[in-house]
Amino acid sequence: MPWSTANHEVIPEQEFLLPDSTMHPYLWAFLQSDKETFKESVDDYEAVRKNLATAISRFRGRPVKGRAPTDEIKGSRLRTWKPLFERAGLLTVNRDGILEVSPFGRAVRDLFDDLANRVTGANEHLSQWAITVLGRYPLLNPLESSDGADGPYPEDSDLLPFRAIWQAARQLGDKLHWEELNRGLMLIHYQREVDGVVENIRNARLAGDSTYFADPARWLGNAVAVSDGTQTRRRVTPWLSRASFGGLLAEDDEETGLWTLRPDRIALLDDALRENVVIPGDVRTDRASFVRWLSAPIFQKTSPSTDEEDQALLKKAVDAAKKFGHSRIICLSGLPGTGKSRLSKLVSDELTDGDPYRVVEVQFHESTGYEDFVEGFVPRPDGSGFRRVDKTLRMICRRAVLDPQNRHYVLVIEEFTRANAHAVLGELLTYVEHRERRFRYAISQEDGAIPSNLIIIATMNPRDRSASQLDAAVRRRLHYVDVPPSDKALGSMLKDKVSPASLASLVAWYSKWYTYLPFGHGVFSQVVDDESINSVWEGTCLRLLENAFGEIDEMYAEAVEEFPCRANSESG
Repeated sequence: MPWSTANHEVIPEQEFLLPDSTMHPYLWAFLQSDKETFKESVDDYEAVRKNLATAISRFRGRPVKGRAPTDEIKGSRLRTWKPLFERAGLLTVNRDGILEVSPFGRAVRDLFDDLANRVTGANEHLSQWAITVLGRYPLLNPLESSDGADGPYPEDSDLLPFRAIWQAARQLGDKLHWEELNRGLMLIHYQREVDGVVENIRNARLAGDSTYFADPARWLGNAVAVSDGTQTRRRVTPWLSRASFGGLLAEDDEETGLWTLRPDRIALLDDALRENVVIPGDVRTDRASFVRWLSAPIFQKTSPSTDEEDQALLKKAVDAAKKFGHSRIICLSGLPGTGKSRLSKLVSDELTDGDPYRVVEVQFHESTGYEDFVEGFVPRPDGSGFRRVDKTLRMICRRAVLDPQNRHYVLVIEEFTRANAHAVLGELLTYVEHRERRFRYAISQEDGAIPSNLIIIATMNPRDRSASQLDAAVRRRLHYVDVPPSDKALGSMLKDKVSPASLASLVAWYSKWYTYLPFGHGVFSQVVDDESINSVWEGTCLRLLENAFGEIDEMYAEAVEEFPCRANSESG
C-alpha cells in the first residue's frame, strides 16, 4: 500500500520561487567598493576583485549583456569597466586612488538592494504559507485517490506526507535521495513509523559510506513503492517537488538525485514540525470542505465583540500601537482575567489583517534569557553538534525588514515582567526605542536593527511583584494601555448562559468588589450555566483569594462572605 503516484508521469514541473533580481556583476562589484582603494598604477584592486568574486557567485547562471565575467579576474577588465561607470556618473576615483560612489551610484545600489530584499521577503512569506498548508495535508484525503499501487490506505492512517518528508530531511543532514523516499517513506502510513524509516536510512548511509549516494538502492533493501524501470524516478520525485512547493523550500539536484532543504527555510520548517495538527473527520470526505480547512490558518482574523466598551478599548490599544509602537513597547496592563491576551490578539489582527506570518507570540518566564529570545545555539537534528539559530526577536525583525510593502509586524510578549528584561533584551533595550539604528548582535556579531514597522506588544499584571521591580530604564520604554476589569463585560459574556436572576446578582457583587479583587471578569469565562458559577467560584476564584497558609486573606473576607451564587449549587 505505497503512496499513490497516480498521474505523476504527466505532472509538469512547477516553479513558485520568485527569481532574484540581477545586476551586471562588474557594476555590482564597483558599487559595493565605495571608499576602497583602486590604484591603476600599482594594480591594486583587491576590494573590487573580492566583490566581483562575490558577484560572480551570486549571479552565476543568470543572463547578462555583453561578455560575462569569469572566475579569473583580470586587472585589464577592471580598468576597462571603470571609465564606463565614471562616464555614466556612477562613480569616480580621486587623486589618492580611492573609489568614490556618486549619489546617483548609491541610489542605483540602494534601489537594487531594496528590490532584492523585497523579493527575498516575498519568497519567505510565500514559504510560510506553503508550509502552513502542506503541513496539514494528510495522506488520506478526498483530493486524490486513496488507492496506492497495492490497495487502499488504512482508514486510520494519520500520516502527513510532506511533514514526514521534512522531518526525515531535517534528521538526515537536510537532504533526501529520491530512492530513500521510494524505498522508505512511501511505504508507511502512520506518523509513528517515520522515526523508524529515518533510522533505517541513517544506518544505510553509514554502511554505504562514501559510495552510498552513487547507488542508494544497494543499501536500502528490496522493498519499493514504485518499480517501473526507467520511469521509476519520474513517478517518485513529484512527491519531493510538492514538498518543496516548486523550489521554494528545497532544491533538487538532477544529477545526484538529492533533494536538499534551503537553509533559509529551516527555521520555518522547524516551527511547523513542532505544531500539532488535528484533522477533523468531516473534512476527509468532502473536497470543498477539505480545501477550505487546508487554507484556514492563512488568515484568521478574530472578530471583536460588538460591545461598546470592548470596541473602545480595542480602538485605544490600536491607536497607541500606531502612534507609539515605532519607539515604545505597548504594554497591556491588567489583572489576570481582564482579557489582555485576547486584546493582544485583536490588536495584532487589526494591524496585520489577520496574517499569521506577520505575528509571533512568545511567553516570558523566570528562566527566559537572551539565548531563548534573540539568538542562541541548538543541537543539530542529526547529532553532529550545535548550530546558531535566530530566535523569536531576530526572526520577526527579519520578516519586517524584508516586507515589500513595509506593513506592520507584531511581536506579542506574554507575561513580560516574569523575565528579567535586561537579561533577555541586553543591549537591544536601547534599540527598541531608537529604531533603525544599527548594532551588533551579542552572539553572532552580525549587524542588525529593530525595524520601525515592528510593533511590540507586552502583557503584564501590575500587581505582580516582578512588575513593581521594573527599573526606570525599562519603564520609560513602555507605553501603558490599562485593561481594567469590567462588570459590563461580565454581563455581556454570561447573558446567554445563565438565568437573569443569577446574572444580576453576580454582576452586582462583582461591580461592588472588582476594584479589590485580584482577578478580572474573564475568570468566569468557563461558566456555562447557573450551577457552574459555584464550580468556578470554588475551583478557581477562592484559590486566588487565599494567603500563603491556604486561608482566605483578610482583605477579601467580606467579598467572599457576600458572594451570592453559592446557594445555587447547595440547593440543587
